[in-house]
Amino acid sequence: MSDTVTKVFEHIDFAIWHVPQANGYVYEAAGVEITADNYHDCPFEDSYDDALNAACELYDVEIGALSTPLPVAYSNVLFSVYKTPGDRYLFAFSDDAELVPLTDKNWQDHPGEHYDSREQAVIAAFEKDLEGRGL
Repeated sequence: MSDTVTKVFEHIDFAIWHVPQANGYVYEAAGVEITADNYHDCPFEDSYDDALNAACELYDVEIGALSTPLPVAYSNVLFSVYKTPGDRYLFAFSDDAELVPLTDKNWQDHPGEHYDSREQAVIAAFEKDLEGRGL
């Protein structure tokens, strides 16, 4: 069995860690790194669901309001391409000051098209960038 403590969930207020040597989960404030040496000092729960419920109660977070950031499928200095639920792709420019972090709950509100493949989204983002530069 591995003794590696692994972060399995992260929220702006807290994180949940799996502790295999204790066969359970701990939660702690965001930004606090949990290791095999310090997990004893954290609130412990037998299951992930129990840890999530306890952390949400402690940090006053609605479970229904939790969201997961979209995975980045491609990224460079200019833009990032995100994979959405349903295996669609969209892009966002890095210098977009109004961009809110894209999650599984808000990606439909992001302006612009959704693409069938990562490659289509990357090409569209490069084309939009060139268009914006007048090239």
